Amino acid sequence: MFLVTRNELAYLKSLFHSINPLGIFTSLSTEVTGNEAESLTQKGVISNGTLTPLAAATLAIVSNPQVVAQVSLFNGPLSIDKFAYRQGSTFALLEVMDEGLNILAPNGWEDTVELYAQFLGNSTMKSTAITYTMTYEEATTFLALFDIERMRGLSALQGRSEEAVGASVKAVAAFLLDPVEGSLVSLMTASGLPVSVEAQTALTSLVERGIVEAEKETYSLSEETLMLSRRFLAVQSGITLNLLQTAAQAIANATTVILAASPIDIISISMTNEGVEILAISAADALQIIEEVLSCPVILAR
Repeated sequence: MFLVTRNELAYLKSLFHSINPLGIFTSLSTEVTGNEAESLTQKGVISNGTLTPLAAATLAIVSNPQVVAQVSLFNGPLSIDKFAYRQGSTFALLEVMDEGLNILAPNGWEDTVELYAQFLGNSTMKSTAITYTMTYEEATTFLALFDIERMRGLSALQGRSEEAVGASVKAVAAFLLDPVEGSLVSLMTASGLPVSVEAQTALTSLVERGIVEAEKETYSLSEETLMLSRRFLAVQSGITLNLLQTAAQAIANATTVILAASPIDIISISMTNEGVEILAISAADALQIIEEVLSCPVILAR
């Protein structure tokens, strides 16, 4: 394990010729200041002007990986960013710190999974069992309806109880145009869901597929999903998992966002080329997903 500053990383970049768009050196713009060789020698990263064997093996992975996984947690003002790099069957982990980048020698990721367990717990229980697969436009619209019900639940807690359930096309469209801060729509559009959606078309499709119910001009969630929305009043922790893989002249990617309102109220939203999958999961399920992503699986056949 060694902690390197961005200036030291710029010096190390000059020692590598095999890099790719996913490697840590690719977008590096920091310049050397002149004393990096000395500081890296003191840290045991280089010796007599060359990389030590462990540093060379680790940097070879993070400079030219086949697959990269990024796991980013937010919990209130706290954020933690971890990266896993895979080259063949070898791995290296990297964590972003204020002082620079902490690069871990190739090893397992048990400690990293355990860290996230401190925020999510490890319960095998979940309050509901919803499983939905949607288009990107349907998912954004569904989450808007989910958010509207969350807001009703918050109003009830504040003594402004509302008996009504569901929303009109106009209300959903208005929410999509201006989602409130902290809404699932705002969180997920920042992660890749489309911002611009034709609400009527998406709602009609959701009704046809049995995901949303319609009565006259009011659209509402199913009873089970409505119950989850009223339990999902505030997101306590969120984890964004990104998988990136070099593919021909492009970079393939897959994103999953895990949102937890309580130890038994957790949803997973996965975005791929095929669409969006929204699942209610347990904390134990969430930890398994994190472990699978950190293993840097192949996401696109070559």
